[in-house]
This record gives sequence, structure tokens and C-alpha cells, in this order.
Amino acid sequence: MTTPSNPFDATSWLQAWQQGLSQSHLQFGALMRNALEIAPIDARGKAQMDFALRQVIDAMNPANSFATNPEAMQAALDSGGTSLLEGARLFLADVAKGRISMLDDEAFEVGRNVATSPGSVVFENELMQLVQYTPSTAKVHKRPLVIVPPCINKFYILDLQPANSLVAYAVAEGHTVFLVSWRNVSAEQGHLGWDDYVEKGVLQALDVARGITRSDKVNTLGFCIGGTLLGSALAVAAARGDKPAASVTLLTAMLDFSDTGELGLMVDENMVATREASIGRGGLMKGRELATVFAALRANDLI
Repeated sequence: MTTPSNPFDATSWLQAWQQGLSQSHLQFGALMRNALEIAPIDARGKAQMDFALRQVIDAMNPANSFATNPEAMQAALDSGGTSLLEGARLFLADVAKGRISMLDDEAFEVGRNVATSPGSVVFENELMQLVQYTPSTAKVHKRPLVIVPPCINKFYILDLQPANSLVAYAVAEGHTVFLVSWRNVSAEQGHLGWDDYVEKGVLQALDVARGITRSDKVNTLGFCIGGTLLGSALAVAAARGDKPAASVTLLTAMLDFSDTGELGLMVDENMVATREASIGRGGLMKGRELATVFAALRANDLI
């Protein structure tokens, strides 16, 4: 650790402190990972322990504590303590919500600064609504684009602000865009399963889009689990002798589940049996549970 030339120079002192803390944290992490690497554990067990170890190391990051975060201390000095008051306010707000906020919940409003592309619902059933967007060009392609987003996201995950809206870009390129908007299910829909999402969700959306545009085929795009549903639906359609898609585009969508990555570390036979006993009998997995799982995959950023 570098010794400051002037012991009363607060900036140099904080920088030296930060460097020393960072190096100590990195060395501790490397030491623990090396110890795990030589541990006599099977590959899956070692991978699970490595995932848990990463959570611990991330939690011990000096930046996560005011007392060991020189930048936070400097900000407190520079702001006359205002940064501490703001941090306390946000902390109390999170406590009241019972979760860690990743953004300002009141910063976005549907129709104002998210989901701003004009469109209307052209079909709905107990599982989804199908939104057709208004063309922004004088001429449009005959073959429409049908987008299937994830069930755990709102439809506007692909229609945020104009500068980063896939929907806005597609209609500007002359495509007639249809987008599935999945329903927030409740206990009343607890009887619905994967086959229903395929039949009443994806296949129904493809049929409606073809009927409205009078096109025998559509272009399709599936995002995340929406892509998995799309792939399943098109396989079902093919088995029935129908090929409704002229093209298929998948974004971060898994079709081969033989290697599920880190998500597979959290799932074992006992957990599956427990979930089957609840969800498989009309139960629901709460959104907060899913949010916790996804946050754990990037704990240093999201927790």
C-alpha cells in the first residue's frame, strides 16, 4: 500500500485506503477459490459451492459498507452529509417495500416514457392479448412480424423509449408488428400449463396475425422463454402439417436444456418435486421469487 506523501491530505489518504482494501478483498477471493479448486468434491458440488462462495465474496466487497468505501465517505464529506441522508431515505423505502429497489418505481409511466409506440389490442383470451402496432410508413410488407416476449416480462420490454424500442424500429422499417402481451395470472388461471401457453398463446397469435393480414406465413421473433414457447409452438404446428412461420429469430432463448448454466445449480430433484407439488396443482410462483433468483446471478450489481 502506498504511503501518502502528506498524511493530512484526505484525498491521497482515501485513495491509498481504497487501494489497500481492494487488494485485500481480491486476494481473499483468490485464496478461497484456490482452496475450493483443490477440494475433493464432485463437479456439480464444486460448481454449487463456487456459486455460493461468489455470493459471499460479493457481499464482503468493501464498496458495500460505508465504513470501508472511501468514495462514499468522500461523497459524504463533499455533500455535507446530504448523501447519507439520501441513502438512509432509500434504505427505509426499501425496508417498507420488503425488497431492494433497482430503480425509481415512479420514474416510468406506460404511454409516457415506456410503451410509447401507438397500437391497439386486436385479440384477447384468458391468457394473453395481441397488440397490433400502427404503421409508420406509407407502405408495409405483406408478411407481418409476430413477437413473443417472455411471460415474466411486460410486453413493452421490447417497446421501451423510442431510442431503444425494437417495435418502433420494426414499424419504421415497414413491418406490420403484432406483439403478445401475457396476462398477469392469478389463482383462477392456475390450471393452465405449458400446452395452454403454446396453444392459446403462441399458436393463437400466429393464426390471428395471419387472418388480419391475409398472409399465409408470418415472420416470428421470440425472446427468452418466449423463444422457447415459439419453438415449441412451431414444432407442434409442423407435426400437424402446418408451417405458419417464414422465418424464426430467437433472442437469448434456450431450446436445448441439457446445459442450463448457473440456473441449473439452483435446481435439484428435491426442489423440482417441491415445486411440482405446489405449482403443478394450480399454484403460482410469485414474481418476487423470480426476481430474487435473477438478482442472485448478478449479486454484486443487483443485491
